[in-house]
Amino acid sequence: MHLLPHMALRARSTAFAFGINLLLAAGASAQQLPPRFFPERLAIAADGTLFTGSATESTIVQIRPGASAAEPFVAAGEGGLMSVQGLLADDAAGRLYACSADLGVAGTPKNPTALLAFDLAKGTLLGRWPLPEGGFCNDLARGPDGRLYISDTAQPRILRFDPATSTLTPWITHPLLGGARFNGNGVALDGAKLYLSTFSDGRLLRVPLHADGAAGTPVVVPLPRPLAGGDALRTLAPGVLLAFENDIAGGNGRVTMVDLRGPRPTLSSFAENLAEPVSGVVRDGQVMVVESQFGVLFGKRRGQASGPFALRSIALPTIPAQAAMPAMAP
Repeated sequence: MHLLPHMALRARSTAFAFGINLLLAAGASAQQLPPRFFPERLAIAADGTLFTGSATESTIVQIRPGASAAEPFVAAGEGGLMSVQGLLADDAAGRLYACSADLGVAGTPKNPTALLAFDLAKGTLLGRWPLPEGGFCNDLARGPDGRLYISDTAQPRILRFDPATSTLTPWITHPLLGGARFNGNGVALDGAKLYLSTFSDGRLLRVPLHADGAAGTPVVVPLPRPLAGGDALRTLAPGVLLAFENDIAGGNGRVTMVDLRGPRPTLSSFAENLAEPVSGVVRDGQVMVVESQFGVLFGKRRGQASGPFALRSIALPTIPAQAAMPAMAP
């Protein structure tokens, strides 16, 4: 999640926004987060435990299944934590991975941006790997072989972490992955393709993942409109992504289904008027959404009081059937 102005986007439908507001008011989660928490990413373990980290408090909390409130999991500044960015629960390895970076709002000492690993059951520090040549560790995706792919928002590259060798190295560096001072953000794997969202200019990029593990040449996916502050990505189904648009500049945070299966990608926002949604996870047909309220820290509402922090639960729409491909001319 990063904080540069974004172009204004299409006007939203008043009737649609009103309907969504009713939906959110009725379906707001009872899972409360601590005051002044300003959460970022959200991760989920196999048993349903949720984890989220704070941009300001430099802590990670957990919400156990059925609990109404969060409880401490990783203490402030543990392992050099600053603003907690990407989170990923790796049940097979028994680890919770976290990206630590400097958003300029954390109360802990400044440290080099890094990938950290904590014991998934106990929250104890297992390892810390600074990003080579600095950068900004942002989001994480796990491949089927257990290797992690990590976005670097400050540099036009994606890194890869191999837990078998405990090494963190650049996987691909390419100008398309940058384009602005702070840009590359959410990452998601869909088969042999990796997708990257960009915050500053709202693009979606696709990077082929070759059989030998090497990266192919990235391409820009031709979306019908830019993403409004592109943040976390999730893979819903083959060819279908979930995009979180924080829209700090425009004030209309939304959750959007990105359908890449047809000849032209489509965007379908099914929740709007959110307070800077930056991440979420899918559970039991619901999307658990993190509203960061970063507009209070960086946007038009800067300096205003934040509201209570809680996870929202929003019904996930049915993924539409794939449209039939047009017949090829003989």
